[in-house]
Amino acid sequence: MRKKSGLFLALLLTMVFLLSGCLQKQPGDEHGESPVEQGPYAAAALQGEGNDEGKLYSATAAAIQSLPQLPEYFLAAGWLSEEEILGLSGTNPLRVKVQNSSYTSLGVTAWDIRLSPDREQFLFRNGDGIQLINGEGTGKKLLWSEQREGTTLQGGLWSPAGNNLLLYYEYEWDNEYFIYDLDTGNTETLAMDLPGYFLTSPTGWLDDQHLIFTARASRKKDGTQEYSSGYRSDLAVYNRETSETTLITNADDGEYLEGLSIGSSGILFQRYFADNAIPCGIGVMDSEGGVHWEEATGRILSGAINPQGHAAWIVDGEEEGMNQRAALFVRIGDSSRKAATLLFGDHLQGPFWSPAGQRLLLSFSTALPLPEQPDSYETKYYTLIITP
Repeated sequence: MRKKSGLFLALLLTMVFLLSGCLQKQPGDEHGESPVEQGPYAAAALQGEGNDEGKLYSATAAAIQSLPQLPEYFLAAGWLSEEEILGLSGTNPLRVKVQNSSYTSLGVTAWDIRLSPDREQFLFRNGDGIQLINGEGTGKKLLWSEQREGTTLQGGLWSPAGNNLLLYYEYEWDNEYFIYDLDTGNTETLAMDLPGYFLTSPTGWLDDQHLIFTARASRKKDGTQEYSSGYRSDLAVYNRETSETTLITNADDGEYLEGLSIGSSGILFQRYFADNAIPCGIGVMDSEGGVHWEEATGRILSGAINPQGHAAWIVDGEEEGMNQRAALFVRIGDSSRKAATLLFGDHLQGPFWSPAGQRLLLSFSTALPLPEQPDSYETKYYTLIITP
């Protein structure tokens, strides 16, 4: 598609308005590396310790455990087991014991990191490309390093069987997707073909042969291009056997459907509207777009669904100084409730369901004013385990 500056500017303004607050900054390389091994430390702090009397986070229908004395800039990336989590301290990936906050570095530099389905391998990305290591940080293998001008190498979404990875090059108007076979090293280009849609983004693997994407329309349904409200977004499924991409939803103009997470129980999605006249919604649908359940909620920042069908999502709230107040909701069975609130700044990671599906992990940063220094702030990082 040929670039048009007016189209891009209008689209950019629209998406900034709609998605304000959803894209969080990530800590950069300047944070450096922490020592290879530290700890053990004191047992995990009780709720409220270092919490300014509950102002930074609080439980409404849950128990909260804060992991203390973690390295600076630590943000969780997932669960290794019920007793151990994985995360990044800046660009240093760490294994952290839940019981005492002791941690071990994997000894590599990573901009981001993803666990394999069996939690025994990690995929990470840095300036060299996309690489693979085992759970102890050994056996490092460079999988893909090709750089292209005007694009960024992204991805690393594991297939359910753990033998394929979805990678992609991110361009200004759309993405170029391919699947990397870990057994053979071969690649398979995805022939994405959705007339009238662009700016696709991957939600994840439905199964080993089907992937789910969010796709945004480039014009209104009547064919006109009215950028302020004419866009919409739908969910689409890509079939590897037929190389066909098929829409599974049919949003109206000004209506946006986006995939948040995929589990064996379905696709967790959000629904919101350009004019904000109708409440946002969250729900679960199947691979054909049939909605299993949907309920009204606020503007969603992130969400996750586990194999048992339990859903968790974080809803954006009011600004409070340099931060925003957010709420964590959970749905277990047919019942939904607000489990906790938190005050976050530039960074928010999670929620991540534990392997047993009973606890949630999340990390965030908060900008706190410095005493006796007007207009000066320091950034603190918090990692919480929440049992709803």
